[in-house]
Amino acid sequence: MDAAVAAADALLADEAPPELGVDGRRWPVCLLMLALGSLQASGWMVFSASDAASRAAFGLGSGSDGSLVLDWFMNVGTICFVLALPLFGKLLRRLGPTRGPHAAVSVAGWHGAAASSALRCVAVYNRGAPWAVPLAFVACAVNGAAAPGFYYGSAVAEVWFPETERFLALAILAIPGTVGPLLAFGCALLVEDAEDLAANVYAQAAARAAKG
Repeated sequence: MDAAVAAADALLADEAPPELGVDGRRWPVCLLMLALGSLQASGWMVFSASDAASRAAFGLGSGSDGSLVLDWFMNVGTICFVLALPLFGKLLRRLGPTRGPHAAVSVAGWHGAAASSALRCVAVYNRGAPWAVPLAFVACAVNGAAAPGFYYGSAVAEVWFPETERFLALAILAIPGTVGPLLAFGCALLVEDAEDLAANVYAQAAARAAKG
């Protein structure tokens, strides 16, 4: 009975009871997930959204073979996303509602999205090298594998936020899936050649570094 009263008092004070795993960092981490998730989602299609520039950068030509490579830049990320989903689920279950989301953001943002961004930079910088396309594939794979860390918005909103804040938190955490593709195709409008593609990739890497 006393525990129930204490939990009710905590909610009335606009705080969640400790067992929900909510602390004062919930809003900064929520906004960080929004920013990193949007950049990760845009990085997923940075090459395919700039079709002509990517072909020119990697010497793919205008035929079907080049189209196949560009398609697989997307497909390999999707495959790795599916393979990584249960790993992130296990991470959240093992660490619980307090530490789990923090760890997921760390793995997805700092180790996944940031690493894929760095690999893309190396690939486009050395775009004349024979290993540039394989390295771009690795970057897409790492980026796709990082994506599940940003797809637990409903779970994070449920365990981190009191009921009065939950709807806004869920809305914010759902944004990256829409903002990311819009950002990718919006930036693609400014990309006309290989140099523009490289500048786009470098700019996204700088944005990620600024959030680190």
